Formats: sequence, structure tokens, C-alpha cells
Amino acid sequence: MRIATILLLAAVSLATDAAEPDRLAEARATWERKNPSNYSFVLKRNGPFLTPMVETPVRVTVRNGRLNSVRYLRSAAGVPLGSRAPDRSGLRKSIPDLFETAAREVGRPNTETIFEFDPEYGFPTLISSYATELSDDGFSYQVSEFKITK
Repeated sequence: MRIATILLLAAVSLATDAAEPDRLAEARATWERKNPSNYSFVLKRNGPFLTPMVETPVRVTVRNGRLNSVRYLRSAAGVPLGSRAPDRSGLRKSIPDLFETAAREVGRPNTETIFEFDPEYGFPTLISSYATELSDDGFSYQVSEFKITK
């Protein structure tokens, strides 16, 4: 019974992973069809061994399709509230940048990748990629509070 359960879970995992490229392409097509040029959202990155500079949530603002600002939403060790997130933080990402991040993770060997998408605009609300053989290797990005701006 236990072996059958393990095989069933492995088959579901493989089926889910196999479907991810199609789901990603459909979501990106939805995003490109909507084509918002001014928007903002909150971005949070998770993973092992992250510093406060990397795991503190930021508000990302895009104007005319270009990254305009990325500001920390709260204070943390060495991170003043409202300060600009540095390039090396991995948080300076627009929605197209997040699609590129997701595309790089699809099909990576020994990696479990999970995506969730906004049903209206198609942008990724979750990108999760973790090594199946190591417990401390991987990352996730979470997008929330998406707003079209003027």
C-alpha cells in the first residue's frame, strides 16, 4: 500500500511538472494580451540563508513598462523603511522579469517547481523552485497587492 501511494504521488508530481511550461506560456500570453504599462505590487522572496535585505518585502512600481522604484515596506536589520532595494537583492523585478525567472526554472533537473497565477492578468503570484535532493537549496517569490496605476 505504501509503495502504491508513493508511486501515485510521484506520478502526480511528474504530471504537474510536465504541465508547468504550458501553464506558464498561457499565463504569459494573458499578461501580454492585457499589457499593463503602469502597475505596482508587493514582492516577497523566501529561501534558506537569506539576509534581511533580501527577505524583506518591497513595493515594486512600474511606469511606462519600465521598473520605476523598488522600496522596502518595513524596517529590518540594516534595511530602513522606504529605502531603495539594491540590485543585488534579487527584488528589482517587474512582472516580465518574474516570467523570465519562472521560465529559467522549468525543466531544471532534480527540482520541484510550482507556479500560481493571477486569474485575471496572468502574472505569477507564486514562483517556487526547490531542489528535490537538498533541503536547503531553493527559493520562492510571492506577488501580492497588484494594482494598475495611472
